[in-house]
Amino acid sequence: MQRYFVEMENQTFKLSNEQVHQILHVMHTRINEELEFINNDKVYRVLLKTISPLSFELLDEYIPCSELKYDITLLYCLPKGSKLEFVIQKATELGVKNIVLVESSRTVVKMSKEDDKVINKLKRYQKIAQEASEQCGRASIPTIQFLNKFQDIDHFASEANYIAYENEKGLSLKQELILPKKSISILIGAEGGFSYEEVSLANQKGFISVSLGSRILRSETAVIYALSLISSFLEEDE
Repeated sequence: MQRYFVEMENQTFKLSNEQVHQILHVMHTRINEELEFINNDKVYRVLLKTISPLSFELLDEYIPCSELKYDITLLYCLPKGSKLEFVIQKATELGVKNIVLVESSRTVVKMSKEDDKVINKLKRYQKIAQEASEQCGRASIPTIQFLNKFQDIDHFASEANYIAYENEKGLSLKQELILPKKSISILIGAEGGFSYEEVSLANQKGFISVSLGSRILRSETAVIYALSLISSFLEEDE
C-alpha cells in the first residue's frame, strides 16, 4: 500500500504538489483505492474519494509497531561517491533514528555547514530517508545532521557508545552489545578507517572500540553489518 508522510491542518490532510503528482500520475491511484498517510507517528488509512478536487475518506487510524523501542544513532564518516545515499537508505530501513555525517582525518569529502551545496545535499539526504521510511513501513523519519568537528562526537553520545575499529582484536560488537534503557550510538569510519588519535579520542569520550569481524569491510558494508546486529539484538528484547 502506498504510504506518505503528510502535514495535517484542522484534521485535513495537506499534500505537497509532488505527492499529488506521485499519487495520481506516477502510481495512477484510482478512486476508492486505499492509501496510508503518516503524521506525528500515527498512520491514517484512507480512501481516495475524488480527484478534482482531491479528497479522502478516513477509514482508520492507529499507532504502528514498526519503530524500535530504543534510539539508534549512526555517526558515519563521509564516504566517496554515491555510497552515502545507499547508506542513508539502508540505515533507515534498519531502524536508525539519527544519522550524523562526520568529517574525520581520512574523509576525502569535506563540507562546511554554511555551504549552500551542503544545505541542498542535506535536504536531498532527508528526502531519501523519508522515501525509505515510507517504503519500509516506518512511522518516523530519521534526522540527518552534519558534524565537521570530530572532537564533538560526544554531542551525539548515547547510553551505550561504540566505535568500529579494524585494529581491535579483543572485543567484537556482538560480544560488547549491552541492552540500554533508551539509546545506542555507533561510529563508523569512511574508506581508510580512523587514525589512532581519533580512536583514542573516541575512547576518552566513552566510545568503546569494537571489531566487526575478522575481515576488513567496506564502509557501507560495515554500516549494514553493525546496524543489523544492533537492530536484531534490540528486537529480541521487544
